[in-house]
Amino acid sequence: MRYMKMIAVLLVPLMLLLAGCGGGSSGSGSPFNSGSSGSATGTPSLPTGTGAATGTNYIKFITTKSPTDPDGTLNTIATTLTSAVPGDARQILQLVPFQILDNNAIPRPNTPVSISVYSEIGNCPVFIDSPETAAKTVTTDSTGLGIFNAGVTVTVPLSAPPTQSGSESCTVIYKAQAPDPNSTTVKTIYSYGGFIATLNYTTGP
Repeated sequence: MRYMKMIAVLLVPLMLLLAGCGGGSSGSGSPFNSGSSGSATGTPSLPTGTGAATGTNYIKFITTKSPTDPDGTLNTIATTLTSAVPGDARQILQLVPFQILDNNAIPRPNTPVSISVYSEIGNCPVFIDSPETAAKTVTTDSTGLGIFNAGVTVTVPLSAPPTQSGSESCTVIYKAQAPDPNSTTVKTIYSYGGFIATLNYTTGP
């Protein structure tokens, strides 16, 4: 019989994706361009590279966790399940922070930001907030910061043999989108944040 175990992974380690994906609706930059890590404190640096914001606002996902992928765009979060049987699952919960800044790196307070599950690979249900949904609007606070709840469920494969160690992984990309009142040409700004969720398991007693 399948059962669910839940673990909270508080992740003010998520990640800054896409230096320059916040460049608005033109879409000239790839969502997977690498970027520099952000921080909730200090003065954030402007994005660089193709599609970087110029004369407009931009959104950046915040992380204090070192990237684990070669291109630096995705972070891995992992949990362990022991004495598992095929079909067992564990739900990884997250707190995902972001910030909106103008082109002078000044935070934008009280701004509604639409958060959604943009894409995923793997058989891992993903949700935002409770009740579970695939999209949520979050308003930034007086410092231009916002945060949302997210969860991804990773399951031990039904084909996993007994008394064996293994792992199962999924990738998830979130999209943050907001209006840009300071630009006459770019009406919407957006950014992407992604991670790899891994369940390490050992089957058997």
